[in-house]
Formats: sequence, structure tokens, C-alpha cells
Amino acid sequence: SGFAALLGESDSAVVRAEYLAICKKYSCVPFIEMKTENAEAIIRAVRKAGFRDDQVVISSTKLDWLVTVRKYSKSVFLHWIFALEDELDQLSALGNAGLSWNYTNCRECPKEKIELAHGMGLKVCLRAGDNVEDVKYMQELGLDYIPTNCMHE
Repeated sequence: SGFAALLGESDSAVVRAEYLAICKKYSCVPFIEMKTENAEAIIRAVRKAGFRDDQVVISSTKLDWLVTVRKYSKSVFLHWIFALEDELDQLSALGNAGLSWNYTNCRECPKEKIELAHGMGLKVCLRAGDNVEDVKYMQELGLDYIPTNCMHE
């Protein structure tokens, strides 16, 4: 298994290759946030680094970019950052996908939002669980994955 990590500000091919090599070395799940519309290059880099498509998460704030990713890979997990409720059917139709709702504080997210997405076959997370209390609360909410910006013992 391992932990999910996030590609930082730079989206260059060199940084992407280094990031994927680190994920591979430490058996981590690459969590790649698209900063530009470059789906084909990302999928190519993932495969070159020795990952199967189903071992990677590709995320974006732009649903149309995730639609493009799906054209290059049927099995990569797609994550829509700050999803819009009225467009969830489009994300659901792509398959193997999830989303995050735009709540800074996880305690502000209504359980109904999570149930709505789950009812459409989507996985759900919220913003990063950066402390143990938030992670425990997110687990109680029934979130499917919990990104973090720090490691906990």
C-alpha cells in the first residue's frame, strides 16, 4: 500500500519523473494533480516509471481534463478537486473516479454530500487530513480516501 503524495507546484517532465521514481521506490500511490492539460504525457510518464494505470491517481479541478485522461487510460483513478454537484453524473459516467468537496473544515461537510456521491458510485474525500482528530472524523464520515500533507505516527 503506502501513502498518497501530491505532485507540487511544478509540472515539468523532470519533476514528474523524479516524483514517480520516489513513489516507486517507497511503494507509494502517486497522486498527480494536473496543473496543465497534458494527459497523454502524464500517462506516458506513469507507464515509463513502471506503474500500471490502476496504481495511480490523477486529479484536476477541471472535469474536461479528466475526461481527456480517460481517453488515454480506462483504469487510472480520476479525482475531481472541488467537484460541482450538478456535473457529478459526468464524472460518474467516466468510471473509477472520486471527488473532493470544497470544505476547508471537514466538520462543515454535510453527510448528505458524501451519500450523494456514494450513491452515484463515486469515492469521496475532503481536503487534507493533517491532524489525527480530522483523520478520525473523516473515517467516521465514511470517506474512501484521505489525502494528507504530513505524515503521522
